[in-house]
Amino acid sequence: MSGSLERITAELEQLKDPNVTGTWVSALVKEIPELGRLPPISNDFWTSDLKKAVCNPFFLHGLKNVIIPNISYEKALTRLRKALLLFQPDIPDFIEAMQAQCFLNEYVFYVSDEEKEALKNTPLRALYESPPYKNHPVLALSDIEDKVSKKVKSQYEENPYPRWATINKTDLEIDHTVRNVLVAGCGTGRQSVYAGFGFPNAKITAIDLSQASLSYAMEKTKEYGLEIAYYQGDLLHAAKLNQKFDLILCSGVLHHMEDPEAGFDALLDVLAEGGRMKLGLYSRLARYDVNYCRAHIKQKGYQSTADDIRAFRMDVMNAAGMLSDLKLRADFYTLSRCRDLVFHVQEHQFSIPEIKEFVGKKAKFLGFQVDPVLWDQYQKEFPHNPDAADLDQWHLFEQKYPHSFRNMYNFILQK
Repeated sequence: MSGSLERITAELEQLKDPNVTGTWVSALVKEIPELGRLPPISNDFWTSDLKKAVCNPFFLHGLKNVIIPNISYEKALTRLRKALLLFQPDIPDFIEAMQAQCFLNEYVFYVSDEEKEALKNTPLRALYESPPYKNHPVLALSDIEDKVSKKVKSQYEENPYPRWATINKTDLEIDHTVRNVLVAGCGTGRQSVYAGFGFPNAKITAIDLSQASLSYAMEKTKEYGLEIAYYQGDLLHAAKLNQKFDLILCSGVLHHMEDPEAGFDALLDVLAEGGRMKLGLYSRLARYDVNYCRAHIKQKGYQSTADDIRAFRMDVMNAAGMLSDLKLRADFYTLSRCRDLVFHVQEHQFSIPEIKEFVGKKAKFLGFQVDPVLWDQYQKEFPHNPDAADLDQWHLFEQKYPHSFRNMYNFILQK
């Protein structure tokens, strides 16, 4: 095994983060060239060399821990899964690893008619469908009455978001001063688990619309040995918690509400004076590819079913031009994230001037959270704005660099 692969394997062992990119697998493919030249599926598919190759322990480890955002690798894994189903070779370690990979990506791989027929009588259904979630009882904060909140709840009951296995604590910043944290729209609990480790002296409270997402969150929280208070309800009713929070985390939530400003006001009401709020909102400018894909979905008549999401993904994989740009987004590579990305029942998008209007009169803008490369680029453009808290200058910057907030506007406010 090469030194670079040893290093990357060691890093993966340390991180155990399902959002690690394809770097590790890229190195591994060089060690297992068979993955790049799989034969046609036939009775002779599973040669002894291929069986040996797919049971490489580092390959198995990656399948169990990494969501692989790469079309070539996905096509290879899709073919391997189909060959497992049709011929059922005796390679239990690889079958177990593939089951874990398919669980992580939520069975996003395309399923042929031949596979659908074979699935009627097979012991390998776990390669294609998830075991049922453990249903944890959860305290009810409020009835969910808002019509849009009901639609959003329904989506996340069907596809709890996001599916995750582990977290990366390596570079986690620890803050011992925070005492009371609210995670508003916690989904499956990844952010609340991070909060549990990042704010070890804090009481963590988390709310979400979806019982299925909360059950997943509670299972993972138990796995990590944390104590987090979970509630099912609409953040519009956050006041029913009867608490004031010195930190509120609300990433990727408000833009899925009927009235995002009403949601923001509800959270601001439970934020203590001087407290901070971290928000994440979609940039209209950076989501040009998403909007283009939504038009394609509408034109094709696709619905938000698993089969239609897979069919749409095949369109993207085989396309050129703007439609194919979606392949560059990591959310394309799992089922619930792809649904959240382009099939969501409700989405608002914002510009920086709208954010200024939205929050500027009610809270102090402390700055965007951006990666070091973007930060350095901004400092070069605006060297006389050291705290980078001028939204007008950020608007000029985004007009010049429209991909700057490709994921979201992530920013911090203070009451």
